[in-house]
Amino acid sequence: MILPRIQTVGLWAMLLIADGATQVALKLGSGALGDMAFGWRWLETAVANPWTWVAAASYFTAFIAWMAILKSQPLSVAFPMSAVAYPMVVMASWLILGESVGFLRWVGILCIVGGVWLMAETSSEQQVPPEQYD
Repeated sequence: MILPRIQTVGLWAMLLIADGATQVALKLGSGALGDMAFGWRWLETAVANPWTWVAAASYFTAFIAWMAILKSQPLSVAFPMSAVAYPMVVMASWLILGESVGFLRWVGILCIVGGVWLMAETSSEQQVPPEQYD
């Protein structure tokens, strides 16, 4: 029973880290675009930027984790719990990109985390056996 729990926690960690890395890499990659107008040159510049490729690899990793999570979790539980990605991206923006995060935004993050905690607490009583998804 403990192995599936460790696997689930590992998949969620993989999803959150990959999702946060995707957003930070996209932000860093967007810096190369400057004031360039959207068009072929913009697209060529974006595709040539290494941060775009980091973002693509991170997004693919998040996709793999999400598909594995959905294999064993009801969507009605997993999707709301994925909201933890919002606070993770805000924290990464603050720590890595040096963006400022005001008091009210921190309060909002606490509300999101509290809501996810409530979802997690109530989800165990509503679990659907994975066999029903096959």
